[in-house]
Amino acid sequence: GEESGRRLGPWLPPRPVRGSCDEVELLRRGVALWTRRTKFWLPALLFVAVNLVLLAAHQIVVLVRVAVQDQAIERAAEQLDGLSRSRAEVEAALDLAQQTELELVSLRHERFATQSERLTRMMLEVKDLARRSGLSAPNNIRYADVDVEDLRLTKKEIQFTVTGTYQDVRSLINLIELSPSFLVLEAIQVGDSDQGRLTVGLTLSTLFEDVERSKR
Repeated sequence: GEESGRRLGPWLPPRPVRGSCDEVELLRRGVALWTRRTKFWLPALLFVAVNLVLLAAHQIVVLVRVAVQDQAIERAAEQLDGLSRSRAEVEAALDLAQQTELELVSLRHERFATQSERLTRMMLEVKDLARRSGLSAPNNIRYADVDVEDLRLTKKEIQFTVTGTYQDVRSLINLIELSPSFLVLEAIQVGDSDQGRLTVGLTLSTLFEDVERSKR
C-alpha cells in the first residue's frame, strides 16, 4: 500500500572515513620509504646484529675462561694444602727425631754413664737393696762385658750370691725392678737351704756408655 508506493532514491555506497584512509596511506608510504632505503638501514642492522652475536660469543668465552681459571685455582689450592700438610708432617717427624736424639744422648750420659762414673755407685745400691731386703751382703761378685754394637753401649753383667729367706729374695727382686739405675734381672739360681735360709745366685745387667765408640 502506502509504503510500497513510496519512491526510493538511487543506492549509493558508503563514503569511506577520511581519517582511516590517511593512516593507511601514511603506513603505505612509510613502508615504501623503508623499502626504497634498504641499502641504507640494512647494513647498519646487520652490523648491529653481528656485533651482538660477537658480544655474546665474547661473554661466553670469558665465562669459560673464568670457570677454567677457578678450577685451576681450586686445584692449586688443594695442592698447596697437601704440600702444607706434608711439610707439617715432615717438620713434626724431624722434631720427633731431634727430640728422640736428645733423649738418647741424655739417656747415655745420665742413665748409661761410663763404668768409672756409675759402676761403684751401682754396686753400693745393690748392697743397700740386699740389706733392706734382709739378705746377707752380696758375695762372690763377678763381672762380664757384652758389647751392644748398634747403640754404642757396653752391657755389664754382674753375678753374685746372697743368703736369706724366700720372702727376702722376693723383696730384693721387687726393689731391683723399681730401681732408677736401669738394673735388669737376667737370671736366678736357687742353691742349698739351711734352716729355711736359701743361698741364691743372681745375675743382673746394666748398660754403660762406650766412650771409645762414642768418639768415632
